[in-house]
Amino acid sequence: MKRALFSLSLLMISSLADAKMSTQQVQSLNKDQSIEAMAKEPGIFSQMSKEFQADKDIVRKAIQLFPANAFYVHSSLYEDREFVEELVDYNVAVIRDLPRDLQYDRRLIQYAIQKDSIAVLYIPIEFRDDPSLMKLAVRRNPLVYNFISDRLKKDKYTASLALSEAKPEIWRALPQELKDDTAFLKPLVLRNCSLLQFTLQTDMDLVLSCAQREPDSLQYASSAIRNNTALMRDLLKVKPNLLIYAGDEIRDNKDFILSLLPEYRIKPSYLSDKLQDDLDIAEAFLEADSIHYQEFSEFVRNNERISRMAIQKSLLLFEFVGSSLKDDSTFVEEVVRRNGSSIRFASDRLKADKDLAYISVTQDPKAFEHLDVSLHEDLEWIQGLLNDFPDKINNYGAVIVEKKWGIGKLPLLFRYERGLVELAMQVRGISLKKAPSHFQSDSKIVSLAVEQNGLAIQYASQDLRNQPKLVANAIEQNPQAIKFVGDRLYNDEKFMKKMNRKYPDTTPYLRDMGYLQQ
Repeated sequence: MKRALFSLSLLMISSLADAKMSTQQVQSLNKDQSIEAMAKEPGIFSQMSKEFQADKDIVRKAIQLFPANAFYVHSSLYEDREFVEELVDYNVAVIRDLPRDLQYDRRLIQYAIQKDSIAVLYIPIEFRDDPSLMKLAVRRNPLVYNFISDRLKKDKYTASLALSEAKPEIWRALPQELKDDTAFLKPLVLRNCSLLQFTLQTDMDLVLSCAQREPDSLQYASSAIRNNTALMRDLLKVKPNLLIYAGDEIRDNKDFILSLLPEYRIKPSYLSDKLQDDLDIAEAFLEADSIHYQEFSEFVRNNERISRMAIQKSLLLFEFVGSSLKDDSTFVEEVVRRNGSSIRFASDRLKADKDLAYISVTQDPKAFEHLDVSLHEDLEWIQGLLNDFPDKINNYGAVIVEKKWGIGKLPLLFRYERGLVELAMQVRGISLKKAPSHFQSDSKIVSLAVEQNGLAIQYASQDLRNQPKLVANAIEQNPQAIKFVGDRLYNDEKFMKKMNRKYPDTTPYLRDMGYLQQ
C-alpha cells in the first residue's frame, strides 16, 4: 500500500512539474514532494508557503538548484550567519540574490571568494575595485583578472598574480601600458616561460634562459632566434630535442644536421619532413646508432641500401623494415638465411611461400610457428620438412621418455611428427591439448592419450568423443572423464546408465551435470 501511494506521489509530482504548477498545487505538496518537484522545476520555491521558505532542508535544495531562489528565502534564516555561509558553500552565485545588507557584507564576500573566486561575478561592482579582495580572488583563480576593475588591472602586483598562468584571455585583459613595460614583464617571463608566446620573443638572453629551463618555450621565440645556428648549436648540445622548435631554415639545412652527427644526440623524429626522407641523413644516423632505423620514415625504410645497412648492424631491425621490402622475396630471403625466425615479420604473402618457408625452418625450426596457417595444414609438405631433422627427432624422443615431456614442450614443427606424438601421449596424455588437430581426430593417438590420462578425452574430436569404446576406456582410467562425452553418447541413456553402473565413481559428476537427480 505504501509503495502504491509513493508511486502515485511521484506521478503527481511529474505531471505537475511538466505543466505550469499553480500556487495552490505547489502548496498542496508535503515537504518530501516539494523537494522532489523542485528537482524538475526549481522556480516553484517562490510559490511555496512561508513555512517551507523558512525550512532549512528545502532552502538548501532550492539554492543548490537555483541560486536566484535566495530572493524568496524567509528573512529569519538570514539572521543565522552560519546558515548563510552554508548557502554560499552550496552555490556562490547566491550572493547576487541575498538581501542588500548581506550583498554588501565584506566579510561574507571574502568568504565567498575563498570558497570560489568566480564569486567575483556575483558581488556588487564596487567590490571589484577592492584591492585586497581582488588580489585574493586573482591569486586563487588568475582568470578572474578579466572581471576586476580597470584601475586594479593596472596594479602590477595584481597583474603579476594573473600572469602566473599564460592564458590568452588574461593577456588580452592586460592594459597596454603593462604590455609595454619590459622591466615589469621580464621577471614574470622568467618565472613562467610560457608567457613568451605573448611577449619578448626577440629577447635573446631571455629566450636562452627559458629554453634551458622549459624547453617547450623555445617554440614561442622569434624566427630569427630559432634560425640562429650558433645559438641552436649550443642549445642542442644540452637539449637535443629542442631541434623540433628550431626554425625552418635550420631544420631544412642538410649540412647543419649532418654536422651535428654523431656528437649530438638528436633523433630522426626531430627533423623536418623534407630531411626525414633524405637518404644521406639516414645513413649518418645509422652510423651514429643503428637504433635510429626504427624512427625513419616509411620511404627510407623501404630503401634497400639503407635497410641492408641497418640489418647488417642488427637483424632485429628487420621488424621495422618498410612494407615493400617485407614483400620482396629476394630481400627477405637474405634475412631468413641468417635468422629463420625473422620470417614472422615478412608479408603475409611471403609467409605462405613454401620456398622461403623451407629456408626459414631449416635455418631455425622454431620459425615454423610463424608461417601462414595454410602451410600448417599442408601435412605432406610438413612431412618433407621433418625428414630433414632426423637427429633432432631422435633427441626429442629420448627427452620425452626420460623427462616425461608432454607434446606441448616441443617446438610446433615437431608436434607434427607422429612418433613423437605417440611417445608423448604415453607419458603425458593430457598434452593431447597441444597436439595438431589431425592428431586429435586420430583414434590411435587419442587411445594412447586416454589410457595414460582419461581426462585427455576432452581434447579429442567430437567424433571420437562419441566412440563408446574409447570413451569407456577414458572413464575407466578417470571417472571424471564422463563430463566430456560427446553429445550423441550423452543423449544415449542406455550407455550413460551402463557407465554409471560399471563405474559408480561417475555418480557425483553425473549429478553435477544434471544427469542424475540428487
